[in-house]
Amino acid sequence: MPAIEAKRIKVIIAKNEIEIPLTDSNKILLYGPNSSYKSTVIRAVLRLLTVNRRSNAFDHLFDGLTDNEVVAEIETSNVSYRLLLLSYFNNYDVSVRQIGNRWRPGVEEEGRKLLHKYRISYFDGINTIIHSFEDNTEVYKLDSLRIENPELHNYLRSLSKYVYLDKIMVNNSWRPMRKLSISELKELGIYISLYNADAVLIENFDAFLDIRKAEKLLDWLARTEPLVIAETHTLVNHIDLEDYFDADCMEFSLRSNEKVKLGVCLI
Repeated sequence: MPAIEAKRIKVIIAKNEIEIPLTDSNKILLYGPNSSYKSTVIRAVLRLLTVNRRSNAFDHLFDGLTDNEVVAEIETSNVSYRLLLLSYFNNYDVSVRQIGNRWRPGVEEEGRKLLHKYRISYFDGINTIIHSFEDNTEVYKLDSLRIENPELHNYLRSLSKYVYLDKIMVNNSWRPMRKLSISELKELGIYISLYNADAVLIENFDAFLDIRKAEKLLDWLARTEPLVIAETHTLVNHIDLEDYFDADCMEFSLRSNEKVKLGVCLI
């Protein structure tokens, strides 16, 4: 299955509308101060993409979304997926509609099935990676990382990361992954989060990374296929994203405090 071919992403949080048109890029970097809804945007889109899955691995991430009356929408060339707040049940569902004026039967059912099949990956940027495909879920913890999937082994080998169970090759010798530096583990975590995924959502992207390693990972990330939404904190203070990536950047003022702005860059 190809990556999600989104044309537009829109999130409404406490009546703040954040609409991101996607033209030449499907890599989104969010930046801004605390309380600028960076994490909330990521978790709203994650809730939309996983709303009808059986796994509860994501549930702890969605506390507070209903309090903010969050709505998320992803529009492709054919259909629009919209996260609906069921206020009576204090929960969410998803609606699917055909793009354009022409309606045909079965769009809702087909859209829900397709949404269910997307391979979704979430990385908290600190320790936990969650892969979700239909009703199958895999959780990786960097502080106790052990990789048994041979396909994931091959994928990491293609990135010159040679791993075997809980060991990794460093300078031609096997080393326990628990002895890697936090920066080395973080780099490995970002690579794992993009494994076999159609959409990847990353919080704290630049945590524990020096600027050179962050640049290297962004260069690599920009050339990958999945839809990616990543939250950054200090990266924009050190890299001119518009100049470095020829990125298209925009800012959204928030109703609660117009001095606080959410920044969005497409790289």
